[in-house]
Amino acid sequence: MAAIFLSSAVYAGGDAAAGKMIFSKRAICHSPQPGKTLLGPSLFGVVGRHSASLPGFSYSEGMKKADKT
Repeated sequence: MAAIFLSSAVYAGGDAAAGKMIFSKRAICHSPQPGKTLLGPSLFGVVGRHSASLPGFSYSEGMKKADKT
């Protein structure tokens, strides 16, 4: 889901500083480390992963119905 929050300009330009700032808003709930769950699941490997697909995590009905990759 982190990729959703990146504007196309930031993504296309590879602006690491902007990406760090954007992620810092999610770091309270999500870890970038594999397997580390905070309030939400780890975002490690989120690109290409189907929504609500990590085992052992209780997803909201909205995330379950999102059906996104």
